[in-house]
Amino acid sequence: MKKFLISMLTVAISVMMLASVFGCNKKPATSSATVYDLVAEGTSYYFIITDITVDKGGAVKDIKIDEILLTDRWTRQGGENKAITDTVIATIPASGTRPASEAIFAKYISIGDKKFEITSISGDNTAYPSPVYAEIGGDVDNLITDMKENKDLKKLYYEEAAKGNFKILKKVGDNYEVEYDGGNNSYTDLYKSKSNYWTGTQYPLGWKGNIAKMESYVKANGVKYTLGDLDGIEADAETKEFYIGDVNTGATLTGFAGYMSVVKAAYDQAMKVYA
Repeated sequence: MKKFLISMLTVAISVMMLASVFGCNKKPATSSATVYDLVAEGTSYYFIITDITVDKGGAVKDIKIDEILLTDRWTRQGGENKAITDTVIATIPASGTRPASEAIFAKYISIGDKKFEITSISGDNTAYPSPVYAEIGGDVDNLITDMKENKDLKKLYYEEAAKGNFKILKKVGDNYEVEYDGGNNSYTDLYKSKSNYWTGTQYPLGWKGNIAKMESYVKANGVKYTLGDLDGIEADAETKEFYIGDVNTGATLTGFAGYMSVVKAAYDQAMKVYA
């Protein structure tokens, strides 16, 4: 596994008190936080969200990990969005028994009040092409790579996904009109927890199973690891499962370190009230 790269994490909800504080020296029984971030594992990116609740002893009482699809997924023609008007086509070469094919992406999209246009395809003529979106009339040259270090862009992506404001546009004269809802993609939703992403009988664990493994690990073991423990972490060569210390998490997904880094940030944020 390539060295894990982590950016500054963005706090969505700093701390919510779940019990009343009756004096300046009193501490709440539980504390919650939500943290999201765009993290990178090699050349892959993941927009990860963690909601966590802890008690004053540091035990994890509840945790939910989720992920928002990035533009290489939800802007691709498919699902209910079967006939996008303005498109850019990428070539996927044949491999083994798989024939050559095409990936068709929406040329124009909007996220909230910002509009974007494809300027190129990263990884064209590979198995995993990804559209590069630049802001129309704005300063964003590459939505995904710029978002990595831009808190405002991450906030926009997080908040507008929650509102369902990811849209596929068509150009009409000098203007743009909404043609499709980005949530009606071939994965059936913007959030992986609600989608068909990495599911099927051929995937006994899949995305949801991996997330459940990580959530169970955190509930049982707490968040006692450091970011240093995740740096360069590799899965077991035989089982493909990740260990933290001597404990087998049971998770096998490639972006494991990124997910657990966001969990760590959410935990630390929730625990601040007890400092």
